[in-house]
Formats: sequence, C-alpha cells, structure tokens
Amino acid sequence: MATELPGPINTGVDGFIPILYTPSGHTVPQVWQIAHHSWQPTASPKVTCVDLATSTPCTTPSGGSTTWPKPLNTAAGPLGSGSTGDISTTREPLFVVSGGILYYPAVTRTALSGFPDGSVGVGCVNLATQADCAYVPLQGLTNTPGGTNVNGLTGFVQSGTKLYGVSTTGQVPCFDTSTTSACAGQPYTGNVPPNPNSAAAGAGLQDYFGSMALISGKLYISATNPPSLTGFDPSSNAACTGWTPQPVGNANSIFTDGVYADYNSSGTAAGVCVSVGNLNTSTNVVINCFNLSGSPTGVPAFLRSIYPTGHAISLTMNPLTITVGGHLRSYFPFGTSDQGYTGQVLCFDWTAQSRCTGFPYPDPHAGVNSGKTFDYGYGYDGTCLFGVGDSGWLFSLDPTTGSTPC
Repeated sequence: MATELPGPINTGVDGFIPILYTPSGHTVPQVWQIAHHSWQPTASPKVTCVDLATSTPCTTPSGGSTTWPKPLNTAAGPLGSGSTGDISTTREPLFVVSGGILYYPAVTRTALSGFPDGSVGVGCVNLATQADCAYVPLQGLTNTPGGTNVNGLTGFVQSGTKLYGVSTTGQVPCFDTSTTSACAGQPYTGNVPPNPNSAAAGAGLQDYFGSMALISGKLYISATNPPSLTGFDPSSNAACTGWTPQPVGNANSIFTDGVYADYNSSGTAAGVCVSVGNLNTSTNVVINCFNLSGSPTGVPAFLRSIYPTGHAISLTMNPLTITVGGHLRSYFPFGTSDQGYTGQVLCFDWTAQSRCTGFPYPDPHAGVNSGKTFDYGYGYDGTCLFGVGDSGWLFSLDPTTGSTPC
C-alpha cells in the first residue's frame, strides 16, 4: 500500500537516498536517511526516520515516541541520542538493505582489534529494532608520507551476498553479508586510480570522489582527478578483461558522481555511461559512454540533451531507474553550486529514447524549501518518488507528472 507525503519535512540531516523500509505488520513504509561527508563531526547525529503513515518521526518498535536524528556507532546496541557517535559517513549515496539490515560505508578513528589507528568499513543499522549492529572494519587508516593512504571510501554496491566499495587508494574492499565479515583476500586491486588529494598523508578523514554501479554483473567505478571510469569483475575480484581506466569528462571537469547503465529501447543494458560535472557554463555536464567491453561509444543527442546549461559547478548523482507506465525511466538528481539550479529532477525515457513526456524539464519542485533541495537521490514505493538532498528536506514527487506532493 502506497501513501503520499502531504508536504515536505525537514529531517535535520543532509540525506542522500531515501531508504524505504516497511516494518512487519505495517502496510506503509518508513523512510530512513543517513547524512553524508567524512568531514562532519564524528559524534554528530547522522541517521533519521520518518513514518509515511503519519508523516511524523518514527516511534520506537514498542510504540514510544523518539527524537531524530540519532548518532551512529561501531558498537552494537540501540541507537543513542545526542552527539555520542564514533562513526563518520561518506559522500556517496550508495547503501544496501538486505534482510532488514541497512549497510552503509563508514569511517572511524575508534581502535578495534587489528585496526589500532582506525579504519574504513561497513556500518549497519537493524531497521526493525532501530539499533546499531556491529561495525566491521575492512581497511585500516594509514598515514604514509609520499604514498597513497586509506582516508575514506565511497559507498557500497551489492553483487550476490557481497558488498563492494572503493577506498581512497583505489583498492576495492569487500564485505560478505552471509558471514557478516570481510571477504577473503580483500581489499582487491582493480585498476582504479587513487584519489590523489584524498589519499594524501596527513589529510585526515576524507571523501572518495567518484561513484559506482552494478551493470550486467560487473561493477563500473568512476574516479576524479583525473576523471576516469574502470570496470571491475566480482567473479574474479579483478579488473574486467579489456578495461583500463578510461578518461572521461574534459579539462573543466570536477565530479564523476553519476554512473549508470546505457539502455536500448527494449530495456537491455548495452553499455555504461558516466555523467561528469563541470566548472563552466557551456557544457555543464559531459557524458561519456562505453560498451561493456570497455570501448568508447558515441553519446546520442537524446541523452546528451538531458542536462541544462548556463550555470557552473554542476553536480549530478546516480539516477533512480524504474518502470513507469510500461516505460523504463531514469530520474537524475541535478544541481549547481553557483545556485543557478538548486535541486532539479531530470527524467529520461529509455523506452522512447527521449526526455520523459509530460514531465517538466527540468522539474524544480519549487514548493519545497523555495526550491532549494540540492537533490542527491530518490526512492520509490511503487506509486510515488521520495527525494532528499543536501538541504535536509524529504519530499514526494509524482513520477509521471513531476508534481509535488505526489
């Protein structure tokens, strides 16, 4: 059973992707969010929950009221209160929910067995009990002068029972949900370039600048500085055959945060594309596409036209791809740091190979915080889209008409 959100809600966190979870015995989902950026104070509250049945903060499993947001911790136990966390989160909206457990990328300075100087790894929340489950370290933080260091990581993508991420060194850490432990032999080498600035000695907790997506059983990983895209094969835990880091973007490129499948009109993934944010106003976003063997392909005009121009320092994240009205559609978050675009949805119809018919271009949802939402990602309950972003507002959106509320 779907529901609508009658109006936007300020959740108190700059959330990435709305994570929809329906507790046992309920018919309407909750929306969970985790705040982002490793440079946020470790102790600050980072997780929040809204009950769509009432459009109010979630109550405890026993029905009592509670206050959100809450901190996140490495130790297992009920979510606490105040600024009492010991986990920092990352900048990418890549989370995994499996068996009622929300897995998220985490960075901590807390000393754990085998990791005395802190680590990057897998944090998790049991959504049913509203509790931290035990954090699992995957790589120790390092501080080697002149070398590339583990200072942070991107989000996680699931392949089978395993979660894969990328650390600032370009290595690929791995966690197995079936054993709730690190995968054997991880972290893997996958030809992913390290983030030079984020991997510098003495840089402290840092964000990995790039993203990733699972397409036809392979991981495609973007990196920044220089912008590139690399294929990684989970079946061999190594770079995809034929793939070396492929250059993307141009001399004005800044962020490589949008990685997604290139679908044909029948809905088959024929390749992979990356949308690269730019500093200038003429190109705004550069799109590069490749076939699944690693060879560059042309970018059709219908896809290139999805991004508006005229403003600078653009940011676009991985799209949400769903079927609406029998058509496969992708909803791209978009904004620019010069405040020209302060949070827009761009809708592309892969079936029609065009912008979505009947959907505003671009869709600004102006009624939410005066349009200043700075969208990072969307969730879908089968009827409505739910969006969140840097400004901390949760809102609903009609996937056909673009109207808010849904």
